[in-house]
Amino acid sequence: MTWQIASGLIAAQSIMLIILAPSQWRAAEGGPLLTRVKVQIALGLLINAALLANAAGWPFEPFGGLVMLAISWNLFAFFAQFAESIRFFFEEEKVGP
Repeated sequence: MTWQIASGLIAAQSIMLIILAPSQWRAAEGGPLLTRVKVQIALGLLINAALLANAAGWPFEPFGGLVMLAISWNLFAFFAQFAESIRFFFEEEKVGP
């Protein structure tokens, strides 16, 4: 039951953040999503969908390995976005001729 509860809680908040990401990106950047961001979103949805399956106990008994994979992926993906945000703040403004 522990892995099911952990899987459900982690997947729910992660999927919510992933769903909000495209609109936040467009608001900040004012353009289309980069391929890197699309890949991160797709992988995040796949991994967290597997986590929801783990919470449901399908197709295998719930186990901790999938929870650890999902947490590691989410930390990586969210750190990558944070690093991109830091780069954004330190970019020099382009000056016209």
